[in-house]
Amino acid sequence: MAGPMDEDELQLHELMLRGGRVRLFRFRSFTDLFIHELVTNQFWFSSKKHLNDPCEGIFHHGDNHPAPREYPHLKKFTVCCLTQTNNNLMMWAHYADNHKGVCLELDVMVSSGTHNGYHGPQKIHYSEHPPAVEQVIDRVDKKGHRSGQLIKYIQSDPDSTKSTLWEHEKEFRLTGFNDGPNDAGHLVPLGDNIKIIGVYFGLKAQQYQIDILDRILDSKIPFYQASDVITSYDVEFSPLSRSSLDANLR
Repeated sequence: MAGPMDEDELQLHELMLRGGRVRLFRFRSFTDLFIHELVTNQFWFSSKKHLNDPCEGIFHHGDNHPAPREYPHLKKFTVCCLTQTNNNLMMWAHYADNHKGVCLELDVMVSSGTHNGYHGPQKIHYSEHPPAVEQVIDRVDKKGHRSGQLIKYIQSDPDSTKSTLWEHEKEFRLTGFNDGPNDAGHLVPLGDNIKIIGVYFGLKAQQYQIDILDRILDSKIPFYQASDVITSYDVEFSPLSRSSLDANLR
């Protein structure tokens, strides 16, 4: 059973009711897949087994009703991970190739339904213990597939839960369902529901990376360069002039 909504969830709920949007961030390494995402206006959704938390999706049915670790449908469950912050040093290290990659600033539509094949964003909660899932209906269809109701619960319930060890990530996620041949994940079109509104380059990003994204992305999207702060362990960002970048490429 879902607990009371916190301030972030109340804001999401209000935005959902009026078709609003929220600002979130996505860290990426500078890879061929990342470039393909930008060129085709798609995001990669990873399957559960390719996520870095081995306890993804663990839950139980109460003290006397332990849940199996794997349900067949969970193998097709996919996620795209977003966050509320762009200046966390650990996030830059883990998800942006040790500060060599980028962080995208996103304008995300908040919706109660599924659009373009994904649902969300929904906030991740952090707990010392896996959640108890009550009244799970484990059905078997004619093809032998099970747990359709369970998948619906996990994808739509705002109380998706991870260990407190991950709390620094301040995660929000989009969820999808992969029926394709690649069990690692799938690409999902963004449409107008998710817009890139800023690009932040890591402390170790190289000039060629900035030049490539300058050619790919709309010239109205601002670019920022990260720099460290001598008096603290923070990261700060300085704006890059897109017009001077364009001049240098001529």
